Amino acid sequence: MIKTRIRQILRFSRYLLPYWDKQVALLVSQLFSTLFALVSPFLARLTIDYAYGRRDLQVYNALVIAGGIIWAISGLNGVVIQYVEMYIQQMLDLDLRREYYDHLQKLSLRFFQSRTTGEQMFRASSDIQGVAGFVDSTVPSVIMTVVKLVALLGISFWLHWRLTLIILAVTPIFYLHAHYFGNKQRVIYKGVVEKQQQISAELQEAISHAQLVKAFGREKAETRRYLRRWIERMRLSLDQTRMGIFSSMSGSLLNTVVVTGLSYYLGVQLIRGTVSLGTLIALTMYLFQLLNVLKSLGTIYSSVVVRFVSIDRLLETMDAEVEIQDAPDAVERVFPHGVVQFTNITFGYDRGEPVLVGVDLEMGAGQTVALVGPSGVGKTSLINLLLRFYDPWVGSVSIDGHDLRRVKLRSLRAQVSVALQDAMLMNTSILENIRFGRPEATDTEVMEAARMADVHEFIAELPRGYDTEIGEEGCHLSAGQKQRIAIARALIKGAKILILDEAMSSISSASERRILQALEETRRQRTTIIASHRLSTIRNADRIFVLEGNGIAEQGSHAELLAARGIYYELFAEQIGEAEAVAL
Repeated sequence: MIKTRIRQILRFSRYLLPYWDKQVALLVSQLFSTLFALVSPFLARLTIDYAYGRRDLQVYNALVIAGGIIWAISGLNGVVIQYVEMYIQQMLDLDLRREYYDHLQKLSLRFFQSRTTGEQMFRASSDIQGVAGFVDSTVPSVIMTVVKLVALLGISFWLHWRLTLIILAVTPIFYLHAHYFGNKQRVIYKGVVEKQQQISAELQEAISHAQLVKAFGREKAETRRYLRRWIERMRLSLDQTRMGIFSSMSGSLLNTVVVTGLSYYLGVQLIRGTVSLGTLIALTMYLFQLLNVLKSLGTIYSSVVVRFVSIDRLLETMDAEVEIQDAPDAVERVFPHGVVQFTNITFGYDRGEPVLVGVDLEMGAGQTVALVGPSGVGKTSLINLLLRFYDPWVGSVSIDGHDLRRVKLRSLRAQVSVALQDAMLMNTSILENIRFGRPEATDTEVMEAARMADVHEFIAELPRGYDTEIGEEGCHLSAGQKQRIAIARALIKGAKILILDEAMSSISSASERRILQALEETRRQRTTIIASHRLSTIRNADRIFVLEGNGIAEQGSHAELLAARGIYYELFAEQIGEAEAVAL
């Protein structure tokens, strides 16, 4: 465990390297601060033994001037220390956030589907701040504490070695005190953090599903749940406070006993004439500083132990395996044709539970291909494999003959565009939502994509047109309007492969016909893949693949599949009626 902790400290300490010059300046300033603290008792000794004792006004004036100069320099030095510490901490915070968020974006969908949004938001805020503060303050504090400890030990041994040894003898008591309460506080702090994370996750969920909560009349239940969680957190916080009070009181008692014993011993030495009053005061100040430094080592230990909670939580994400990433031999590819091949695909989301088994299918260049079948048969799984959100267990997915595992992810996804059943719109304007598909697109191109998606007329009627803010998740729009904007976002990308996964499930039949007509006019420019339960959407597809069980049950054109009187015929008859199916 100790080796692991040391590795973690060294790992995060490397974030200080880009700011080594400022860190050196900070350490020098802190060294000066330590020297000023060491000089003060010596000046007190000179003042008492020489200025006061000998009634020497000239020495007294010189010491006052020296003290004033040290005080002024020490004040300016304190300002420098405070500013540089804050600067380094802010930069460390930024660097940690950059690396954390960059790694987070590389993680697979499986990672996000197994964790709550609130958990990652909490880690990206409170935990990163805690780790940045740890790196910025703890490592330099240890260095300066050791320097000050060595200096104080040297001076204290020189002034009174026996008393110094006595203080060192009681030091383990302070360490044991810090160790005991530090571990207790770590356990409680971990509970507080996890409870706060749970509250954040549930609050985020309740707010984002406000419509659902209201529709089922669950407002009071959600309020009770929130308050119940908060009371649980409050109890943990009170436990933390109680533990802090016990730690402080016992520490103060321990400190009082040691200081009282020290003061009594020094008083006896003064009465016996063993030391002068000036030496006594200087020795007292030095020994008290030494005692505080020894105690501060225990405080640093307690702080470090608590901060390891944030470090462990942060590393759970930062060390999470990047499941889908570029292979060492992956290259940039341009797909001029858009021929998609699934070869002997076996895949599932949980080991031992395959969704697809031995699937082979090909989608020709410029074709419109449809995937149909009941829910859960693998339509979306095929699309996930094509976008390389996952890799197949067995087999390969290729475009224009290139295995996707040998194509750089950025290159692949730049040439594939997708519109899903869940529109996933941003809380910004309609213009920016459509332009998300291609940020450099002109306003004219945005409008053309909107026309193809049959949403331009609706947008034009809005008071602010394309600049209309649509609210979080497009809450100001209907489900159909959101889906049409999502289709426009997919179209503006101009990708060689277009995927529509239940993308028109909430769109009216009339609007669906206009969108399909617009796609038909430009169909040869791209390969279009449509996954849909609404068979009216895919009637004109060049090829239809019917999925059932773990693979492809039927394939052919609409007319061919109806004539075969198989699964597709039954699905079609269920939707439009047996009579029309027979007539067709």
